[in-house]
Amino acid sequence: MLTYTFKDADGVSQAVDLEDNVFEEICDVDYKIRLGNRKERRHCQSLEASMEKGFDIADPNADIIEILDKKQRDAELYAAIAKLSPEQQQLVSDVYLDGKSQSAIAKRQGVSKVAIHLRLQVILKKLKEFLS
Repeated sequence: MLTYTFKDADGVSQAVDLEDNVFEEICDVDYKIRLGNRKERRHCQSLEASMEKGFDIADPNADIIEILDKKQRDAELYAAIAKLSPEQQQLVSDVYLDGKSQSAIAKRQGVSKVAIHLRLQVILKKLKEFLS
């Protein structure tokens, strides 16, 4: 005889003595229930958790062609920027990605604001050539 402890509907633990074969069957059923519950929890996740991992709901109003064109243009722009010198890439990053002012960049580099402006014009001209 083995003792099996369970909780009734009120949450009160009770113990009963069972024969060996009945005890094994109940333990097997308990295991299958736990396994089934684990599988259900593993496959279910909240919408917020899905979106944090990059999952998103399809927008029926989205223009797929426009999205793909934008991605293609972005890829071409990144490739053109990669052809610039490291100093030019840093200047583009500072101005257009980080939003730093030309005055602040000029002060940091010890040159005039006009010099930074002229460098940006040269960079933009090069980018236009790369993209055409």
